Amino acid sequence: IMTFLFLGIDKMGEVAPVESGIDGGQSDAIFLLVLDPHAKEMTVIGVPRDTMAQIEMYGNTGGYLGPVKAQLALQHGYGDGGKVSCERSRDAVSELFYGLPIHGYCAINMGAIPLLNDAVGGIDVVALNSQDVNGFRMEEGQELHLEGMDAYHYLHDRDIQSHYTAGKRLQRQKQYLEAYAAEAMAELKEDPTFAVSLYGTLSKYMVTDISLDEVGYLATQVPGYSFSGGRMHVLEGETEASGNHEEFHVDEDALYRLVLDVFYEEVG
Repeated sequence: IMTFLFLGIDKMGEVAPVESGIDGGQSDAIFLLVLDPHAKEMTVIGVPRDTMAQIEMYGNTGGYLGPVKAQLALQHGYGDGGKVSCERSRDAVSELFYGLPIHGYCAINMGAIPLLNDAVGGIDVVALNSQDVNGFRMEEGQELHLEGMDAYHYLHDRDIQSHYTAGKRLQRQKQYLEAYAAEAMAELKEDPTFAVSLYGTLSKYMVTDISLDEVGYLATQVPGYSFSGGRMHVLEGETEASGNHEEFHVDEDALYRLVLDVFYEEVG
């Protein structure tokens, strides 16, 4: 089984190193992509950004301050905004999943969402909730064809003055990924070079340890995998308001069952 970590970083521009050890950018989207070559199944696991987990804290100058339990999204910020931030995030997610091996990571600045979206001709969704933020307005149940910055607003924006909006945003991200996966799989079947081309388009907005050759190989394998809404999971748990922030506390029993279901086979 191959497992890859995908992060959506709350920065608009191209990737650039940061001087401060605390300004690497938070990961507003955290997803694990799991490829099972035996069953030919693809699974996606969404992790709430506010998941309380063991992370490594660093100071302004990069000095190590020690482990703390805090929102998982913060871990990427404690780094250089590049490889170091990604490796620390990978290790934190791995620990959350009982030491799960993660074979590659890919962090994409959220400003690249329009490029991703328009590469497949846009995405059709039905708005999951009503919202009017940053000039982008939608009504629950409204049919939307997302193009350009509309895709960014749908996936990124939330009312930070209200509690529990991060969870609603995660549900929109889950919905969008299901639709995007279908469109991307169709593109790959028609044009096997699609993934390589997209890799090049995103390169300035992306930090990854997945090589271009590996992307090319995976692009030939993934169209043979099955993927359905039943293979799209979001961690279960409870969200609590804590001052101006939120904390998501994972249901450990549900997480344990999920790990067994996705990563293990029962033997007699």
